[in-house]
Amino acid sequence: MPYAIALCVLAVLFVVIKIPCPIKYITGVSCAGCGMTRAYISLFKLDIKSAFEFHPLWWLVPVAIALYLVTGRLNKKRLRAVLVAVIAAVFLAVYAVRLLDGDCEVVSFDLTESIFYRAYLGLKNLF
Repeated sequence: MPYAIALCVLAVLFVVIKIPCPIKYITGVSCAGCGMTRAYISLFKLDIKSAFEFHPLWWLVPVAIALYLVTGRLNKKRLRAVLVAVIAAVFLAVYAVRLLDGDCEVVSFDLTESIFYRAYLGLKNLF
């Protein structure tokens, strides 16, 4: 429970200091879940086309949660582990395709957006 509270406080802090994605802010690289929130916002607006454009696997999250809960009741640890591995592999494969796709506007790889590059520029300007 303390971890959940800490994560909530951290999320609010990121919103307050206007950092929409901490992973992209730190590394300059979008994460595998990039676009998922915007996909669900589009889905709630009944704009399914935009939901798929923001993240093509938006539908997999509720399915995965349902399967995880069902397999949890069956108490089959291997089945749950396989389920998690398959879903992770699918997410990583789609992430790689989106990252390498030059036309994808959601996922990006730009190291000049990383905190390390900005720190380097700040130090460079000091000296």
